Amino acid sequence: MITQTKVKKGNKRVSFKRKRIWLPFFILGSLFEQISQFRLPRWNQELLKTESFIERRMFYALKAAGYDIVCQVPSGRYRIDLAIPKYRIAIECDGHRWHSKPKDKARDRRKDKHLESEGWHVFRFTGREINFKLWWCMKVIYIATGRTPWTIFLWMRYPGIR
Repeated sequence: MITQTKVKKGNKRVSFKRKRIWLPFFILGSLFEQISQFRLPRWNQELLKTESFIERRMFYALKAAGYDIVCQVPSGRYRIDLAIPKYRIAIECDGHRWHSKPKDKARDRRKDKHLESEGWHVFRFTGREINFKLWWCMKVIYIATGRTPWTIFLWMRYPGIR
């Protein structure tokens, strides 16, 4: 039986039972995602912090390329979706639902200005780019980190090569 405890009127907190039930399904789902993308299944604690499929897909690609990734990095009142702290690169994965309206685009511009003032290099990729042109997204990051762009083709062909 799943229970919830009320903290205040209108504010609900999920009990530990629900978290214990949810966690194994998330872990299994992420392992199946990796297998479906023809990768050896590996578990990483940072995967729990990702909030969408496109973030996880970009996470897998960056991890396979050998980058150290940190998810949901706080910066002021904002959070960075994926960050490569060694190079101060912030990667934002924008789904159509939350980033297509003019109000959302203005919020994204404010976030970019804030992150750039903090010294981050911000790269925004749409869900369409991540799902259909992942090689292009990786090429942009390779160039930003100083790797030679032709190594992206080695990574695509042989994911274990770094």
